[in-house]
Amino acid sequence: MNVKDIEGATGSGAGCSIPCNACGATEVLQVSDRDRDGRPLRTVLCTGCGLVWTDPRPSAEAIKGFYTHHYRSSYKGSAEPKRKHILRETRRAIARFRRIQGLLRPGARVLDVGAGAGFFPYVVRSRGFEVVGLEPNQGYCDWGNRVLGVEVMGGTLQDFDLSATPFDIITLNHVLEHLPDPAAALSRLRDWLEPEGLLVVEVPNIESGFHAPHKRFHIGHLYNFSPDNLTRLARSRGLEVHDLFLQPGTAHINVVFRKADVEDPLLDRRLPGAALRVREVLRRHSSLAHYASPGTHLRSIRKWVGYVGERLRLMGAGSATQIVDREIEEAFGPTVTAADTPGERPADRIRSGRNP
Repeated sequence: MNVKDIEGATGSGAGCSIPCNACGATEVLQVSDRDRDGRPLRTVLCTGCGLVWTDPRPSAEAIKGFYTHHYRSSYKGSAEPKRKHILRETRRAIARFRRIQGLLRPGARVLDVGAGAGFFPYVVRSRGFEVVGLEPNQGYCDWGNRVLGVEVMGGTLQDFDLSATPFDIITLNHVLEHLPDPAAALSRLRDWLEPEGLLVVEVPNIESGFHAPHKRFHIGHLYNFSPDNLTRLARSRGLEVHDLFLQPGTAHINVVFRKADVEDPLLDRRLPGAALRVREVLRRHSSLAHYASPGTHLRSIRKWVGYVGERLRLMGAGSATQIVDREIEEAFGPTVTAADTPGERPADRIRSGRNP
């Protein structure tokens, strides 16, 4: 299965084939019929809460096959990280770690869902914490284990039950929007947290004007959230907001959730005001408005300057681990060794959590 399997599931027409994952409504408005590469992709807006999603949906088998075998090469142009991606992803992983650093107590256990090639687990481990990753893409998973030596287990959330080995912090960085059932995923992850555990989620913000209108929708993004419908959905799944902020520039939504006492699936998740706001944002963010903004062109300049800086940084930088280690050492200082059981990898203690 490949990108064509995903494309083949999309179409046009009124209504929706599945109810809204956030509020359960079935009244929608079509907001786009193309993805950011010009391929057919029908995208709808829920009039009940403002959630935006791809409809109709590919089959579960097509989605899993796409992410296992094709997503990384389709998105990054390679089955393994290129040198420029090694540098970029390491820097992003360092920024992510700084976000959660103050939340980590000594001896904390961390799970990174959608770990990619393992750059974030590598940074977390270098600071002395026990960490394991989950990653559906086989090529990136194998590379992380082989090259970085991190514990990245291949598979999806549905392939595991890790409730018997709960974590202090679970992170999903630009993952939830790719999942076919975000509500079920949040419930599952809640069960994998310690009683005082935290779930750190970052997703793109449908209310952001950072991207050009024709670049807004991605074939791999099944859902597009706003701060309101994301937090209301999480509340219905037994997760309360501990902290929320919007990333500077992109306005990506970054939320730290804590466990509530119980799930509340009967919570009224309709947010008609949020739906109207999302609709208005999409209407007003035209190509003319986007490219007339000075910020758009300043970002392009900064982007190209960044590319030049990356090329200079990578000249004579050495191996993949040397690139990563240099960035970490300059950011934090020498590596701190995690206190794992001798001869045992953290992932070994939870292998039995894989579903048959």
